[in-house]
Amino acid sequence: MILLFDGASYAKQNQPHKSRKAGDPERQQIFPNFPAFGGAVGSFIVFVESPSIREGEKDNSTWNSKECPEAKSHDDADLCEQRRMSKAADDSVSLNKVQVLLGVAGFLALLVTIWLTYRATSAAIESNKIASDTAKRELRAYVHVCKAKISNANSEEWGPSISIGIQNFGQTPAYSVVHRFNYCFQMLGEPRFDKMIECRHSDIGPSQAFFQSTLIPLAQWEIHKNHIASGRRKFFFFGEITYIDVFDKTITRATRYRLEVMVDDEGIPDGSLVLCQEGNSTT
Repeated sequence: MILLFDGASYAKQNQPHKSRKAGDPERQQIFPNFPAFGGAVGSFIVFVESPSIREGEKDNSTWNSKECPEAKSHDDADLCEQRRMSKAADDSVSLNKVQVLLGVAGFLALLVTIWLTYRATSAAIESNKIASDTAKRELRAYVHVCKAKISNANSEEWGPSISIGIQNFGQTPAYSVVHRFNYCFQMLGEPRFDKMIECRHSDIGPSQAFFQSTLIPLAQWEIHKNHIASGRRKFFFFGEITYIDVFDKTITRATRYRLEVMVDDEGIPDGSLVLCQEGNSTT
């Protein structure tokens, strides 16, 4: 602390009617601790050292310490409390930063978890769909031709008879079964396979079968028989089977087939008809 002391003003105010010389006893009583300067009291500066400041300077080394020292004055206690509050604020900011980082990390982890869950759910749904489709394919009805033969091909009294066996090879029933069929002779150009006779049947259970027989007029057969036996013409029997399976009644399944007579050195033998390389399909 710095004090400016004006000795002349002070002497004048306290002794207005007397002049005090250097050796004046009264002056010595007023200013016992100050020397005389040619009989006049001058102005001078006094440096006063504050104990609190010195103590504060001595405690500066503990300002940032972990524990506050025991307060020696009200100012020290106030400064110590401010230090605690400042430290608490700094700690709070640090904790908030950590919380923000943890929140961001948790949010990213949540996004990853959601994405992995979505992938796992999608995979499970796809797997269930594949399993369901596989089960449907294994259990649904499959209606195909199980047997086909020609009889009386060389008879001179009767026309040949074509017998077609149709069976459900699936493990569930086939509903609304319809069999369309016809035959044709190939003479010139490509034969036509579009005109068919329709024959409706009831539902067919698993492993059940039914047979459809068709007679070819003898007069018509006699016209083509020798040409067929010599290989100059071909005889085709074709048809289409439509039905509905138990899993999806909005879809009509269809099996298309095309058969022909095979000849040997002896002509047209009675026996099985064989499938052609073209004209066979299923849905």
